[in-house]
Amino acid sequence: MSPELLGWSLTLLEAAVIAVALVCVFEGTRRIAAQGFGRWTALLLAIGLLVAVGQAGSDLYVSSRLRLLLTTFPAVAPAEPPGGWEKSTLPPAERASRSLESARLTFQVTGRIGEIVDAAGARQPYVPTQDELRSREQMVLGFDRTEANATRLSAQAWRELVTVFVFMGAGWILGRRTRRPASR
Repeated sequence: MSPELLGWSLTLLEAAVIAVALVCVFEGTRRIAAQGFGRWTALLLAIGLLVAVGQAGSDLYVSSRLRLLLTTFPAVAPAEPPGGWEKSTLPPAERASRSLESARLTFQVTGRIGEIVDAAGARQPYVPTQDELRSREQMVLGFDRTEANATRLSAQAWRELVTVFVFMGAGWILGRRTRRPASR
């Protein structure tokens, strides 16, 4: 099965489970309003609420974790040794290599152009290659997609919660209208 087909299948399955849960919420609330509290009615309502509200809670949790990931990821500690690369006790070739890697990492994560120290000890601005520029662009696109997914999940969760309340309200109103008169 192709990944696209599997993704669509899982999305349809999730939608079907949520739809059944909302029907359970509606029917459970309607029965409680019409017939009073009963064991099976409460179970029906509880299962519907557990699935629907659980899905919304899960979406809100994932959304908050994605946002946390975005705020903590670009934190790069300065990798330059105390006193600068010029005063480092490393051999000149290794000092130049580590300086270059530090500048490359800083550019990749934050987009800032730092300075590197060459083997002679002279500072010069870091110039990223075309591959590094493309890689940085892909990382920024990844951040944008992650933020868009977090926003989408959050909005979907709040819509699901509002839908649960609407179904409960509709079930209650319909249940009250069809309520059996109490026998005297």
